[in-house]
Amino acid sequence: MPFLPGWGPRKHRWIGLWIGLLAFSASAQTITGSLTGTIMDPTGAVIPAAALQVENEATGVMRAVTADALGRYVVPQLPPGTYTVKISAPDFKQAVIRHVVIQVATATVLDVQLEPGSLTETITVMGGMEQIDLRSPELGGVISGRLTRELPLNGRDFAQLTRLMAGATADSEGGIGAFVVNGQRASANNFLVDGTEVNQPVMQVNATGPSGTSAPFASVEAIKEFKVQTHNYSAEFGRFSGAVVNVITRSGSNDFHGRLFEFFRHDRLDANNFFLNAAGQKRPPLRSHQFGGTISGPIKKKRAFFFGLYEGLRQRVSSVANGTVPSRYARQIADPRIRPVIDQIVLPTGPPLAPPQTHDPLALIAPFTGSTPSSITENDVTVRIDYRPSDVDQFFGRYSLGDGTKQFASSAALLPPNVVEETNIRLQALTLNYMHLFSPTVVHDFRFGFTRIANTQVNRVLPLFGAVPAQTSDGRPLLPLVIVSDLTLNNNIVGGTVGPSREAFNTFQYIDAISWLHGRHTIKAGIDIRRVQFNRFSLRDNGGETGVLVFSSTEALVLNTPQAFINQVGERHRGFRFSNFSFYGQDEFDVTPRLTLSWGARYELNTVLREVNGRLVNLFRDARGRFG
Repeated sequence: MPFLPGWGPRKHRWIGLWIGLLAFSASAQTITGSLTGTIMDPTGAVIPAAALQVENEATGVMRAVTADALGRYVVPQLPPGTYTVKISAPDFKQAVIRHVVIQVATATVLDVQLEPGSLTETITVMGGMEQIDLRSPELGGVISGRLTRELPLNGRDFAQLTRLMAGATADSEGGIGAFVVNGQRASANNFLVDGTEVNQPVMQVNATGPSGTSAPFASVEAIKEFKVQTHNYSAEFGRFSGAVVNVITRSGSNDFHGRLFEFFRHDRLDANNFFLNAAGQKRPPLRSHQFGGTISGPIKKKRAFFFGLYEGLRQRVSSVANGTVPSRYARQIADPRIRPVIDQIVLPTGPPLAPPQTHDPLALIAPFTGSTPSSITENDVTVRIDYRPSDVDQFFGRYSLGDGTKQFASSAALLPPNVVEETNIRLQALTLNYMHLFSPTVVHDFRFGFTRIANTQVNRVLPLFGAVPAQTSDGRPLLPLVIVSDLTLNNNIVGGTVGPSREAFNTFQYIDAISWLHGRHTIKAGIDIRRVQFNRFSLRDNGGETGVLVFSSTEALVLNTPQAFINQVGERHRGFRFSNFSFYGQDEFDVTPRLTLSWGARYELNTVLREVNGRLVNLFRDARGRFG
């Protein structure tokens, strides 16, 4: 949950303090990297006041800095990409290093030796290799967008690559790309796109579309690169104890580029399921088309650029269901009053577990194997605009939209009330960023993020494998859900969750930070404010409109002797609100060229969850007469 219980009746706080003898990245949560190093002559002596020009090879945008008296320089807040670095000093030849790679949330170290000579002479060096961040103890890695696009990923979900990092393993209970780090839960991971969160704010998991992937917010076609940090974070990070996944989206360049793609899957290319083969059933159908295109280019060269993406998914698949259901013999001898409930359960595909003449309770149970259909239709759009009005101002905005429908017939569709869940999901994310350079050593960065995750779920009846569902004229279930302890199909629940539901999560995020390079110090401070709205209406809990009947065994079901009946009453609309305030400061002090001292402090305030209509109530019983 978004607050910490047991820390007081009104407010919940915690303070973190990180102290280390190695540097933490000065651009940890930012969407940029940095370039740092020392300028020396061939003898190793430093060259003070050397002039540096750093030019983005794709956009032509240039930054200029000057080395200090000790020959050190830092170029902060560089967008990820490849750069050409030009270094000049009196009485030395000019050095030009091309293809210097800057990665997100990474300090690239580039130490350069200048040769004596005239400024009119130039020495050109070809770079191109990704640099290791030698100044930071953070554990993790950066994966490029090209690698993400070219690897064969199931569902084309970049999050699967996070499992390649040290300490990361797959999470079987999550989506396609769910993972855990260092023993933490999947909900302990923080997903950022262009520096703003895209998590579902209540369960704290990565927001996904109908296909279960991250495509609506971070399609592999829109990713420039992403970094996964799994250990040793700076004070800039908080709220999560697992991994931090920082995704940077692509931007335009001085040239126009376009790309079309199509990824296709068909059941004829797959083998049949083992259980379907054993039951003598055919291979279920599979049709999957993932297609789209990108376009990017300049609006005004060296000043304004655009990037656009469309991605569509059309998928028709089937899922295999195995378990046990009431046998035909059980249906024949059942109490007539419970027969309408049993008739909603699919017919078995095998004989009873025991012969009926033995009067063994296992004769009431028989196996079932079958497949249930599902379909996904999804459309995702991303648009990004980058604008540099002056040499000291930089702005970008990105809007992502994911809209889709998923019709999913789980094993619950084989049982009363035999419904197929139809979920309509609409994901939206907006990020606005403004960066201003007050001087080569002072940078101000402001970012606003808005994320909306909305889904509506309805049900429609789908009779399968001989089931006879009971429903009203408008398709609503007539009979309750049933739980039978010795039936294994759908985890002992004879029926799925029923009733409509609507949920909407709105997250407003305001991030403000300032960086100051002062002598041998790199100082950064900032504030991060989040405001979360969670609106919900649901008739799905405890059987929805019809309730739940609980039976201890199939024999009790046949005899119509339930243990309990469960239902819920009352108003189903809820509107939850809570906020998070984070403040941090950190400093890196270069004691020597080989030793950096880093320290920082972070303070977080999480407000108490409240309900806008006053419908959130805790029941406090009288303490008298209780043991303990």
